[in-house]
Amino acid sequence: MLISVKDAAGRLGVSERRVRAMIEDGGIRGQKVGGRWLVEAGDAAFRVKALPIKPLSERASWLLIDSLSDRSMQAEPVERHRLKDRLGRLFLSEDPVPLLKAWLRRRARRVEMHINPADLADFRNDRRIMLSGVSHPDSGLLAGNEAEAYVSDSAAAAVMNDFLLVEPQPDSPANVVLHIYDRDIGLDFSEVPRLALAADLAERAGVRELAAARSLARRAIADSTP
Repeated sequence: MLISVKDAAGRLGVSERRVRAMIEDGGIRGQKVGGRWLVEAGDAAFRVKALPIKPLSERASWLLIDSLSDRSMQAEPVERHRLKDRLGRLFLSEDPVPLLKAWLRRRARRVEMHINPADLADFRNDRRIMLSGVSHPDSGLLAGNEAEAYVSDSAAAAVMNDFLLVEPQPDSPANVVLHIYDRDIGLDFSEVPRLALAADLAERAGVRELAAARSLARRAIADSTP
């Protein structure tokens, strides 16, 4: 069945420009009919292979995240080859969330803690952390009774100590999620990249969180260059 470039872009979660580039590169089959491109919807490119998806290492996770952001980590030749393959699967996936959940779960160590609710505002404003997940404005959620953020492993202990973060208990449930990343990897960001934000939201079970994760991931893919 032939579909329009616009419909193909919607199915793949990419921009119409990327679909045209895929046609030119031979990634998907298309033909011009009446002066406009139509795409073969039955093409195998529209289906991500149902292969076991292994989680990436922390470094490989951030190489993938970085590749769709304004920054760029230095990658070795073999890393670039693997990254190209993963990006191809991501671009052609109808729903990027399952891939993100599987690939990026080792991007940082996820820790759930409890903080005195009265200290949440000060915690969110601490310059050692970067708000993410439900606490990031781009999520569209902004949960007021909890906080989610990234912090480097070199600053995590001090942050936990300064805000008296403790393990959750029945009478003091978790209201802080920390994503602790390895500073030695060389990350240098003042704001959490969109794909990492999508991965944070994808780890939650809520319908709104998953919808926000899907939207953010598709925007990151559509905004990236072919």
